[in-house]
Order: sequence, then C-alpha cells, then structure tokens
Amino acid sequence: MIIFKGEKSLAVLRKSEPVGLALVGGFVDVGETCLQAAQREIREETGMELESYSFNLLPKIYDDPERDPRRHTVSVVYWIEIDDVVPPPKAGDDAKELVWVERNQKFVFDHEHLLERAWVERNKYREKIYEKYNPINTR
Repeated sequence: MIIFKGEKSLAVLRKSEPVGLALVGGFVDVGETCLQAAQREIREETGMELESYSFNLLPKIYDDPERDPRRHTVSVVYWIEIDDVVPPPKAGDDAKELVWVERNQKFVFDHEHLLERAWVERNKYREKIYEKYNPINTR
C-alpha cells in the first residue's frame, strides 16, 4: 500500500531480509479480500486505522516472477492520501522503523516502480478533481 501525506509517502524499514525500505504491505489471508488485507496490513505495520479513507487501486497487477527474491508474488496495489487528522504511525509487526520519504527513493523489491506509478496516478486524480471543482471552469 502506498500512503501519501503531502508530498511524501510512508516507507517501512524492514527488519528481515531483504533489509531496506519497502512499501507497507503483506499477504492476503484466506477468507480476506485484497482491500481487507490492505487495511489489516496498515493496522499491523503502522497502527493507523484508515478504513474510512478512500483506497484507490493502481490500474495494474504486478506479477513479474523476478520481483521478489523470496518467491513468486503477485501484488495488487492501493494508494491512499491521509491528512494531519491521522495520528503518527508507529512501527509494528515486521517494520523496524517507519519513515516519510520523498519521491525517487531506493526501495527493495520493485517498490520504487510501484511508488512512481502511484505518484503518476495521484497527480492524474488531482488534476481531474481540480478541473472538476475549479471555480474558474464553472458556468
């Protein structure tokens, strides 16, 4: 999951191999939807309760067999934008530390590509909203 706050995104400094920065995430448990798994992983790794926020799905499935050295994984990626109302995240589960990072950071796995795609999608979304609600464009 990609959590934006202003012009930064939340990254996890992983405790286990491969060590390094990663996106918040994990695996879907039996009986869970992908969205439920995303919300649970956010709670477990950050302590944040974000169920009331809008989860936006990236329009791509990430399934390259080489993207994770541990095993073949498939990722469905959501992005979410939070505000200052949300209490600061606290590292939990397999997160050693949580850090807010700027664009173009190095990540483990293929997460920098996922994050860059989310930046693009977020900007498209913002442009559409601005275009729709810009008072200059109203008739």
